[in-house]
Parts: sequence; C-alpha cells; structure tokens
Amino acid sequence: MEIELRITDKLTKDDQDDINNFIDVAVTYKCTHIFQSMMGGIDYWLAPVGNFVLRLSFHKPHIAKKTVKKVQELLSEKFKIIRTHSVVSPTDIKDKMEDIERVIRREVYMTCDVCHHTIDFNDYCPYCGAKADERLNYCGACELAFVPSYSHCPDCGKKLTRVNATVWDYDVPNNHFFDGVSIEPPDA
Repeated sequence: MEIELRITDKLTKDDQDDINNFIDVAVTYKCTHIFQSMMGGIDYWLAPVGNFVLRLSFHKPHIAKKTVKKVQELLSEKFKIIRTHSVVSPTDIKDKMEDIERVIRREVYMTCDVCHHTIDFNDYCPYCGAKADERLNYCGACELAFVPSYSHCPDCGKKLTRVNATVWDYDVPNNHFFDGVSIEPPDA
C-alpha cells in the first residue's frame, strides 16, 4: 500500500505541513533512510513505514532545482537520502532496505555491474544472470585494496581502480577488505 502527499512548487504553508507530516510519520516508524527518485519528470521521495510506503512528491513535473533542493535539505536533516532510479514499488523498497541492512552489517562484498543489486561472491548474478566480477578495487594513493562493491576510497575519497586480484588471492579474512587491506600495487 502507498500513501502519497503532493506538494506544490510554491512551498506554501500547506506544503510545509505536508512535508512535516511526511517526516513525522517516517520518524514514528523509525525510518532512517528514504529514497529519492524521479518518474515522468516529477521528483519524489519514498519512506518505508511499516507495511506501506509513504510518498512525498510534487504536483507537476520539472520543478525548479532550487525548490527540489530546499525539500531535499529539509528531509536530509532527519534521514539519509538514497538517490535511485529503480525504486518504483513497495516491494522494490523492501528489497533495497534489505540490501542497505546487509551493507550496514558488512555482508555486501559485490554489486552486480549490470543490475546493481548487491550480491555475494558468485560466478553469476542471481538477479540478472550477468557474469560477476570478483576483482578488488584499489586505491593507489593509500595502497589499499577494498571489496568490489566500493567505488571510492573511504580514506581519501579518490575513485578506486579495478585490479586483477580477488579476496581469494590473500590470506586475510574477507571482511577486512571493507576497511582496506595494504597490499603491493597489483597490475590493473
């Protein structure tokens, strides 16, 4: 089930009330992450609350960026906002939240390069069938190797490079690659 609150591009007092109602309901249900997406040119935010999804959206497409940014700022005071292009249903949100919880528990080693689902070490993605790429990502500046699901170094912020090495090439517990493992610079 989905409940929708529509706001105008004027951000009137009624719109502010709807934004605050969205925040209050989401906080009541202990929501910590919300999803931001766009469909048909209309920006919207989704909060998984209990057995339903709460949607906050504009009443028309192509709203000024400064207005969208203002709403984004209000929401980001209370929630971690996850920008996505693939969340369109309550079922999708449940799946995404399960993925987020796995990341928080440090159970996500890989992300499928095709469908972007989080996956375990497999030869193929169980969601789309694409060949999985187990190669590590490497930060040349810090000389640290990270799990394949990372795209940027958590220490220096630089973009990581995919290298011809996997967690199986090192005598180190797999979960250490979340924090980075110091290795000799491998061949890219």
